[in-house]
Amino acid sequence: MLKTFDPFIKILLLSALFLSSSLLFAAQNTDKSILSYKGQLFGENEKELCQSESQEVALRMEELGYRVFDHTCLKSVFGKQYLVAVNYEYDVMNTIEKIESTLSSRQKCEQVKAQTMIDFSKMSAEIIAAFCQENSSTQVELIVDYRKNDDYIRAYNHGGISTSFDECLLKKESLERVLKNNQVTTLVSYCSENSFKVHMHYTLETQHSLETIRGQKVESRSSCEVNDQLLLSNFENNDLKGLKTFCTKIGDQLYKSVLYLDKFFSKVREFNGFSKSDLAQCESSLEDAAEKLREDGHAPLYKYCQESKESFIPVIHYLEVSSI
Repeated sequence: MLKTFDPFIKILLLSALFLSSSLLFAAQNTDKSILSYKGQLFGENEKELCQSESQEVALRMEELGYRVFDHTCLKSVFGKQYLVAVNYEYDVMNTIEKIESTLSSRQKCEQVKAQTMIDFSKMSAEIIAAFCQENSSTQVELIVDYRKNDDYIRAYNHGGISTSFDECLLKKESLERVLKNNQVTTLVSYCSENSFKVHMHYTLETQHSLETIRGQKVESRSSCEVNDQLLLSNFENNDLKGLKTFCTKIGDQLYKSVLYLDKFFSKVREFNGFSKSDLAQCESSLEDAAEKLREDGHAPLYKYCQESKESFIPVIHYLEVSSI
């Protein structure tokens, strides 16, 4: 019976081969297309500066291996500003990525930009253009356009609590040390002068990322400011890297949170049990649930009874068995 359909099967195989070859040819020919890079915005009296910048950017792109067709200053739709523009051939191996950060002043922006240039000099990613751009009367935006290469750059906004700018700076420096000790490179790192929050970008191995678990409610900062080494060891024992515990705040409520290095394919899940009328009941239910998760091969990482009004809810953050 099989021999009867052999010619038909051959036709199907040849058709499939032709289709796959056609798709491959199309993909190879669509990998490269003409794109337009849009850069810095200049005022209505700064056309010459814009033209000079567009030429510098075009030369920089050519240095980095881009095929540049032309460059110019485009007039904005309102006719009062000029925009740097460069037409270039897109190459899937040379994608242009963008980092955007909002700062409180041009002086602050220039400071962060200077440090960013130093940070990028230590990486394989290369800057095409970096500039400070006013986006309102009170804020300045730092824009960094770069060729990605092998570096995957991600944003991270740290939720730790600071009551002053100086305290924020101390937390930023502490966080940078922790990350550096774990082979995480930070860049475009700064403290917000309004919220006293740490903002940064980072790069590390492509299969990892920085993740945060907002955990148990606590009454005071002293309950979450000091690193909980026992809790962090639960992550370490399951091939995840617990970096630090810290306080986060939503409204007036404090939480004990965990910063950890996650693997790309890992799945940290959250179990929420039914509410219990008292803490002892909740703790008993919590241990039973944790034991059942272990029996199924899952790994409890962070477990607690979360107080909610007049009841307690067993909560377990665990690593799913399929990702171990």
